[in-house]
Amino acid sequence: MRAIILKSVETIFAIGLILVLFTGVGNAEQKMIEVEAIGSPASEDALLDIKKQEAFIAAVLAGMRNITEYTTPTKVKGLIKGKDKEKKEIASDKIFSCLHATLENIEIDSQSILENFELKDDLINVSYNGQMFIIKKFKLVSPPIEFVDFPKWNNPPKAISNIHIKDMSWDAKEELFAVKLSYLYDSSKIKKERRDAHILNYEFEKDRSGDFIFQIITIDGATHGGGTDTPDAMKKKALDDAPRNAVEKVNGVFIQSLTEIENSMLKKDEIVSQTIGIASVVDKKFFSRFTSEGNFEIVCSAIAKVPILRIVAK
Repeated sequence: MRAIILKSVETIFAIGLILVLFTGVGNAEQKMIEVEAIGSPASEDALLDIKKQEAFIAAVLAGMRNITEYTTPTKVKGLIKGKDKEKKEIASDKIFSCLHATLENIEIDSQSILENFELKDDLINVSYNGQMFIIKKFKLVSPPIEFVDFPKWNNPPKAISNIHIKDMSWDAKEELFAVKLSYLYDSSKIKKERRDAHILNYEFEKDRSGDFIFQIITIDGATHGGGTDTPDAMKKKALDDAPRNAVEKVNGVFIQSLTEIENSMLKKDEIVSQTIGIASVVDKKFFSRFTSEGNFEIVCSAIAKVPILRIVAK
């Protein structure tokens, strides 16, 4: 059910219906905008108060990004293209959207990939109060919640940097935090510009100290027995498979989209291999089983740290 709600919100975001209210206030240049956003906990086994705080931060920062969708002068959009078997150019339904904005004293960098009007991946960097926050698919990835200096969900201010918190709620069943934000701005300062992002590359997210930003994920790797494979050899293959699956889970949409760009020299396997070189398995356990087809396999259930990839538009 939670996945269905998130999918619905992602679809709403993608088709631009996130705007709830857009009216003039006072003179024609003063505009009041209201947006809604949701956040989800990043920690699965944390205490309820921590889960709420993680989701609250993600929701508020995502809402700030949503405001800049309507108040930012420059936005980069690029239609991601590929080639068919006959090497003829074909346009896919994927769109890469890149947003750089300053909202009051808050710097926001946002990247999204949409396919058939559905949000497939979403990455938000927010610089607020001397901190760098990373929000990926509505979850706070960095920094760890214990190092965050941010208003508390159970004692929120009326406004954060002139962005007012109009309403907020916690869905205990689905573990989702919803917020409604409002912002008054001068529309005369906004000049909309569009330009295509023709050249896209990639890099890895880093914090202010230059260290990689990781997402921790639990994932399985598996290998089928056969031939002269020994149990140790099968375990190694399963262990090798786990971080590759983790990379695909964390960055798969970005990697796939990058490799579909027109005239791109990037190769999916090369990007995955480079990512795996930085990723690490922090815990693992093995177990064996027979598949429904009767094949014997060894599974490696691993906890992996995967560096987050971002697209660079030039």
